[in-house]
Amino acid sequence: MNNDLSTLVKCNFPPYGQDFDGGVPTGRFCNGKVPSDLIAEELALKDIVPAYLDPTLTPEDLITGVTFASGGAGFDPLTAKLVSVISLSEQLNYFKEYIWKLTALVGEDRKNFILAKSLFFVVAGSDDIANTYFVLRAPRKLQYDVPAYTDLMELYDLGARRIGIFSAPPIGCVPSQRTLAGGAERECAEEYNQAARLFNKKLNSVSNSLRTSLPDGRFVYIDVYNPLLQLIQDPPKYVLLIGNPEAIDIEVPGNETFPAVIIFGDSIVDTGNNNNNLNTPARCNFPPYGRDFQGGIPTGRFSNGKVPSDFIVEQLGVKEVLPAYLDPSLQPQDLLTGVSFASGGSGYDPLTPTLQSVASLSDQLLQFREYKEKLKAILGEEGTKSILAKSLFVVVAGSNDIANTFFNTRIRQMLHYDIATYTDFIVNSASAFIKQLHELEARKIGVLNAPPIGCMPSSRIMAAGGTAAAKGQECLENYNEAAQLFNSKLYVELDLLNNRLYHAKVVYLDVYTPLLDLVKNHDKYGFEVVDRGCCGTGTVEVSILCNEFDMGTCTNVVRFKGIHKVGKSIEKKRKEKKILFQNMITTVDAEVPNPESPKRQSKFPALIAFGDSILDTGNNNLRLTFTKANFPPYGRDFPGKRATGRFGNGKVFSDLLAGALGIKDTIPAYSDPLLPDSELATGVCFAAAGSGLDRLTSTIQNIRSIWDQVNQFETYIAKLERAVGAEQAKTIISGSIYLVSAGNNDLCIAYLIFLRWFLIGPTFYSSLLVRYTTNFIKEMYALGARKFAIMSTLPLGCLPSDRTMEGLLFLRPCIITTNLLASVFNSKLESEVNKLKTELAGVKIVYVDVYNPLLDIIQNPLKHGFVRASVGCCGTGLVEMGPFCNIFNPFTCWNTSTHVFWDSAHPSEKAYSIVVSQVKDHIAQQLSD
Repeated sequence: MNNDLSTLVKCNFPPYGQDFDGGVPTGRFCNGKVPSDLIAEELALKDIVPAYLDPTLTPEDLITGVTFASGGAGFDPLTAKLVSVISLSEQLNYFKEYIWKLTALVGEDRKNFILAKSLFFVVAGSDDIANTYFVLRAPRKLQYDVPAYTDLMELYDLGARRIGIFSAPPIGCVPSQRTLAGGAERECAEEYNQAARLFNKKLNSVSNSLRTSLPDGRFVYIDVYNPLLQLIQDPPKYVLLIGNPEAIDIEVPGNETFPAVIIFGDSIVDTGNNNNNLNTPARCNFPPYGRDFQGGIPTGRFSNGKVPSDFIVEQLGVKEVLPAYLDPSLQPQDLLTGVSFASGGSGYDPLTPTLQSVASLSDQLLQFREYKEKLKAILGEEGTKSILAKSLFVVVAGSNDIANTFFNTRIRQMLHYDIATYTDFIVNSASAFIKQLHELEARKIGVLNAPPIGCMPSSRIMAAGGTAAAKGQECLENYNEAAQLFNSKLYVELDLLNNRLYHAKVVYLDVYTPLLDLVKNHDKYGFEVVDRGCCGTGTVEVSILCNEFDMGTCTNVVRFKGIHKVGKSIEKKRKEKKILFQNMITTVDAEVPNPESPKRQSKFPALIAFGDSILDTGNNNLRLTFTKANFPPYGRDFPGKRATGRFGNGKVFSDLLAGALGIKDTIPAYSDPLLPDSELATGVCFAAAGSGLDRLTSTIQNIRSIWDQVNQFETYIAKLERAVGAEQAKTIISGSIYLVSAGNNDLCIAYLIFLRWFLIGPTFYSSLLVRYTTNFIKEMYALGARKFAIMSTLPLGCLPSDRTMEGLLFLRPCIITTNLLASVFNSKLESEVNKLKTELAGVKIVYVDVYNPLLDIIQNPLKHGFVRASVGCCGTGLVEMGPFCNIFNPFTCWNTSTHVFWDSAHPSEKAYSIVVSQVKDHIAQQLSD
C-alpha cells in the first residue's frame, strides 16, 4: 500500500522480495510472503492477497479479498501521521470505496453476503508502542483500548462480522529494539515487551466486550505474542537450517551442457505419473508393459522399455532414466537432474486430459511450481535459478488432441471446429504454455511436433471401422495432413516466440519426418511389421486393453502396441534412435537467439511505427507531459494487466497489425529504457501520443513531433548496425513496414482547439498537412525506408470527446463538420500517396483507410458485438483520457468489450482488432515484394 506514497516507510526495492515468486520486491516488508498471504493460502482462497492500491488489481481480486494495511500505521492516529502513511481511519475510507466497487460488481445482496462471511483481520499496535510511545517519546499513555474500540466498531457498522484481532508481538525482541535498548548482549528489551503485554491485555478486553455486546459479530483475539516469543527463544525447535547441498549429501551434477532435463506432455514421455491416478484408465503399470525395461518391471511407461525422455537424458549423460515427478520413491538427488511431469492422455487442448481424467498441462505447471520450491529448499534461490536457466525443457503434446479429441471422439467437431480452426486453437494453447514456462524461468525449450498420427495402428483400425481390414492398410492421409497442418503452424509460432522471449531459446523439433521415414522404410531400420503393434492383436490394445492375459502379444518386439513406438534391442536400431535424439539435443543446446539471423515466416522483417497515440506503445512515459497513460486503468486487458503507456485497455493498432502480419505480438517503445537490442531487428515504435505533422501540435503538449521521431530513427539505425551488422541492418531497413498515423491531433488540437482555423482555412490546412506527410516520407526514403503504410485519420467527429465539446450529452450524434474536415484531409492524403508511388524509385506505399471501417463500427455497433459507441469505457466516457482516466474514477465500465471506445478519444482493443482484420491483407499484398 505504501509503494506510491511520499514516505520512507516502503520496501518496493531489493533485497525485499528476494524469496517472493519471481524474486520481485512487491512492497511487502519481508523476503517473501507475509501473514496475510499465508492465511489466504492456508484457507485455499488464493496464493497471495493483493494491496488495494496495487495498480494491477483486477475486479476478481475484489471478490476474494485485498489488504488495506499500511506499513507504519497504528491505532494511534499520530503514528501514521509521523511517517506519512495511511492511518486506520483512512484505511476504513478505502474500505468504504471498496464496498462501493464490490456492490457495482456483484450487486447489493451478494455484497452483503460476502462481507458477512469474509474474514477480516486487524493488525496494529506495534508501531504505536515501539515508535510513537518509546522511540519518539510522544506524550501518549498506554491506553489504546478506546481508539481500537472505535475502529473495530466502525468496521462492524460497515458490514464486517468475522473479525480477527492480532495481538502485538514481543516488540522488545525485534532486532531494532534490541539495538536501541537490549544492551551489549542484545537481549530482548523487557520494557518494550512489558508494554506489549499490557496493550494485549487491554486489546483482549476490547475483543471480549465487542463479542458480548454484538451477538452476531464474531470478534476473536489472536495471540501471536507467545508463539513468536517461543520461536525466538528456541529457534532450533522450529527451524531446519540447510547451509548447502552437502549438508544432506546431495551433489549438483557435473554435466556442463544441461544439468537437468525437465519434461512436460503426454504418454510419449510419461515415465509413470498416472500410476496412482485411479480415476483414469490411461495407466500401464502392469505387465506386459516394461517387459524389456530394467528388471522387466512395469513402471508406468507406455512401452515395452524406455521412452524418449529416458533416451534424451541417457544421450546427454545426465542419468540413465528420467523419473516421474509423482513417483513416491523420488529422491532429492533426482530433483537436481530433472524429472518428467508428463501424463499419458494429456494434450494442449484442456478438453483432452479432461476426457481421460489425467493431468493437464496447467496441472503439470502447478507441479513444476512445487518442484521449484523443493529445489529452493535444497539449493537456495540462486542455485535454483542457475539450474533452471541451464536445463533442457522438453514439451511433447498434440497427438492426443488431434487423434482423440478431434478425430476419434469428434467432440471438437461437434463444437463446430474444423481442422483449420482447431489447429489454430491448440497452437495458441501451446504458445500460452511456453510463455508460462518462460515466466517460470525456463530458458532452453525444445518442442516436439506431432508424429504421423495416421500411421498409428489404432488410427488405421478406427478408420477401417474396427475390422481386421486395418491390417496392411495404408497410413490415413487426413490424420497425417492434420498433423502436418498443426506442425506448420507450430513451427511459425515457435519461431516467433524464439525471437520474442527474452534470453530464451525455443526450438521446433521435427519427429514427424524421421518417424514417417521409419514407417515407410522399416526394412532399412530392421523392422518387419509396421501396421500393428506388438501387444495383443496390435490394433486397438492400449493401456488396460494391453495386458498379460492377451495371448496374441508378440515375442519379438518390432513395434509395441497401437500407439507408442519402441525399439528392438538390436544395436542398429539403438544407434538410429540415438542419432534422432542427438540431432534434437544439438539444436536446443544453443545460446540465446542471435538477432543477426532471425528465421521468420512473415514477409516483412520488422514493423516500425511513427505518429500519434493510435500507435504509441509508451514513448511518453518519461516525458514531462500530461499526455501519457502509464497508469491504471490503462492496460488493464494488456498481457500481465500492465499500464505500459498505450492509450487503450490493451494492445493498440501497431501491436495488432504486427501480430496479424506474423512479425511479433507487441511493438516496444523505442524510448523504453529497458529495450533490449534483440527487439531492434523486428521493429520498434517511435510514435508519441499527442504528436502530429504540424510542429505546433507537439509543442503545445511538450512531446516529440514526427520530425523528432525521424531523428530518433537515425539513432536506431546506428544501434541496429551494431547489433546485426551493416549489411543485415540495410536489409531490415529496406524490407520493413513503416506504419504512420498522423493528422488526428493536428486537426483536433492545433486547428480546432488552438485556433489555427482563425488564420488558415480548412482546405489550405489539410493541403499543408499532406505536404508535411510528403516531406516525412521523402526524409525516411533518404534513410533507406521503402515500404510505407500511411493511415487515414479516425472519424474525428465521432470521438466521444468531440461530441462532448459540442455540448452533446444525450443523443450525441457524430459532429458532421469535424468528420468533413477529416474526410477532406484523407481524400488529399490518398491522392498524394498514389502520386508518390510513381515518383520515388523502388518505393511501395499503401493508403490505409481506417476512417470508414471504424465509422461502420460506430454506426452499427450491434453488428460488430458492441453496445455503446458514443461514450468511452473509462470514467463517464465523455471527456476522460490521459490523467483524467484513472483508478479513482468510480464510473469506469467493467466490461470493455461492450464499448467501441476505451477512453474519450481512443478505440478499445476489440475495435482496433476488427479494423486490423479488414486492412491487414491489403497492406501485406500492396507492400510485398
